[in-house]
Amino acid sequence: AAWHSATFRRISRRRVYKERTQRGIVSHLPPIDPPTPSPTSQNASLSLWRRKHRRMAFGTACPVQPLLLAYLTATMTWTACGQKVISAPSDRVVRLGDKVVFDCKAEDSVSVTWRLNGNPVHPDDSHTLSASPKGNVLTGTLTIASMTSKDEGSYVCTASTMAGVQDPSNPFRLDIAKPPSIETPTSPLYANESNTAVLVCRSPVGVPTPRLAWLRNGVEQTAKDATSLALTISNVRRSAAGPYECKASNMAGSDTENFQLIVNYKPTVSTSVSDSITFPVTQSRTILCNTTGLPKPRVLWSYKGKKAAKSVSYPGSATLVLSGLSMNDGGAYMCVAEN
Repeated sequence: AAWHSATFRRISRRRVYKERTQRGIVSHLPPIDPPTPSPTSQNASLSLWRRKHRRMAFGTACPVQPLLLAYLTATMTWTACGQKVISAPSDRVVRLGDKVVFDCKAEDSVSVTWRLNGNPVHPDDSHTLSASPKGNVLTGTLTIASMTSKDEGSYVCTASTMAGVQDPSNPFRLDIAKPPSIETPTSPLYANESNTAVLVCRSPVGVPTPRLAWLRNGVEQTAKDATSLALTISNVRRSAAGPYECKASNMAGSDTENFQLIVNYKPTVSTSVSDSITFPVTQSRTILCNTTGLPKPRVLWSYKGKKAAKSVSYPGSATLVLSGLSMNDGGAYMCVAEN
């Protein structure tokens, strides 16, 4: 009876400690050793001692370690509650002037504090700090009334116990959205017909990362993915030539740049006469050779592997003037175009 009375007084003192903390936090307590029970009451005494001392955990989730030794030397080891951050904010991008609310949840803690770029965040006209407990979970809230550039950076929330033990969260960033900007292309893009054309949106910047869209005549073209810098056109045809738009957009705005695709293709020729003509040497004839191709072809008439003496070239065409002929001037004349 005397031993049970002493145990009760010890438990009562710790219950007062519980009422003062109101948080159910158990610091390191000295071990409580039961006196050596008689052999006849050994099991009953140890069972009662164990039940009473389990209640001294004050209903917290802190584990009570089992008896370490045999009955006659039984002791109990107490541990501090393992406070920890169980839910922290993630990276966020907001507009200038937006209201921002961060919640940080911690178990078995008495306070949650905040740091920005390593410096403590204090309450003021623009920043509000609050905490709300629910069971053994404490939710700390940081509210920014109006986002400014001074609020940008890396944040950490930290859970603390009454004993000063701290558990910081992983860092998370808060950034202001910035509209996209695309570098203006310096020159048109050239591609040869049947080859592959690659249009590249040069150095788009913005926060958050802009979504890119390629458009032609207002119709979105298929790219590999929404953030791809390149639009690839395989086996390009001359019909693909023309203007293209690269549009970058995010929550802060958009930017558009125009691109010009020029498709080069081999020249073709056509003449104003059939493949063969016959006329008297006393007469004269003028034969025109027209060409298509890009870039614009160089055109000339050739005779026996050399430029014909009376070939006159123009951009994209050439004229062969046949006059003052002799019988030796007969033969094959060719219109040659190249680019």
